[in-house]
Amino acid sequence: MVLLRVVAGLSADAVAEITGRTAGSVRVVQHRALRRLATELRPKAVTP
Repeated sequence: MVLLRVVAGLSADAVAEITGRTAGSVRVVQHRALRRLATELRPKAVTP
């Protein structure tokens, strides 16, 4: 979803048609994926 929406620049409606989902579910999946990606990429605290 993220690749189609962000990298390819497709609309939620276009991605929904490609994937067989609704536009709303595409937006929800994208939001969750971006939130998880941000969490994974956040620097980890280092303890001395």
